[in-house]
Amino acid sequence: MESIVINHPWVDGNKRTGLGLAMFLLMKEGYRAKATQMELYDLTIGVAEGRTGSAAISAWISERIEAI
Repeated sequence: MESIVINHPWVDGNKRTGLGLAMFLLMKEGYRAKATQMELYDLTIGVAEGRTGSAAISAWISERIEAI
C-alpha cells in the first residue's frame, strides 16, 4: 500500500489503488479489515501525507483484521 500511494506509479488513482490492493491481499488470504469508510480514508491520507508508515499500517490492520 505504502509503495503505491507514495511512489505514484500512475497519473491518477494511486491512493485508491493502494488501498484496494491492501484490501484485496487481505481478502485473498481469507481476512478483511473491519473499518468504516472514514477510517479507511484516514489511513490512506495518512500514508499519502507521510504520517503513516509501514509499521503503523501493519498495526492498523492488526487491530481491525477478522477472518471471513
